[in-house]
Amino acid sequence: MRTVGILTEDFELSYDLMAILRRRGLQFKTLDPGAPVHDDVAVVLTGPTDRPQVDRHKVVVVGADREVAVAEAVRRLTGKESYRSLVMGVDPGEKRIGFAVLGDGALLEALQLKTVGEVEQAIDRARARYPAGESVVRVGHGAPTIRNRIVNAALGRDLRTEIADETSTTRRVERPDVEAAIAIAATPGATVWFALQVDPSGGELRHIKNLSRQHSGGELTISTELSRRVALGEISLDEAIAIAKERGNGRAKGRS
Repeated sequence: MRTVGILTEDFELSYDLMAILRRRGLQFKTLDPGAPVHDDVAVVLTGPTDRPQVDRHKVVVVGADREVAVAEAVRRLTGKESYRSLVMGVDPGEKRIGFAVLGDGALLEALQLKTVGEVEQAIDRARARYPAGESVVRVGHGAPTIRNRIVNAALGRDLRTEIADETSTTRRVERPDVEAAIAIAATPGATVWFALQVDPSGGELRHIKNLSRQHSGGELTISTELSRRVALGEISLDEAIAIAKERGNGRAKGRS
């Protein structure tokens, strides 16, 4: 994929665009007003008040929604109005989740997410940004509870859903989960036809308990019941800690 140029005198806009492009794993360079734009720059992002001396067919003017402008830049980079196949790869993990989107084999974006809810939002955004004849979600086989929740979320959106072998996807890079998601997206897997059972293991619950102790500064460890609710996505870890603190205060008041 060729390079995105950023040409604007608005520092805040430039900073935001760089953050979005980095998060998506896209190549970019900042451009100086008045300087020549080299052939490797296929599209230029600019602000509504900027007047870049660039072929207008290369320019995307950034409006209120900067993510939409970047999506338009990606569309121009690939030269497509729509895609035959849109594949979303997901590397499930307890701490971080990698998410990548391929359009007809070309990388469109790559993100690092934290929760299953964020994955659901990313799936919906990708489908809206990149029209395609067929959309597929491929999920790595690790982290069974999170994996199954993501699979069920994709099936609930009537998407073809596969579980791919991620054994060889871990890499020694800055964002290994993102790199793994890209590899998973490119790896055909076994199709899932029915919703999967979500049943957190004892090891997963112990891990969540340990996290609660760390997040609370060693003040408390949440119960198995709250750990299970966190694993199932019913509540966040912060909410579980708050509930545990409230229950502790209630017991203390009852004893006084």
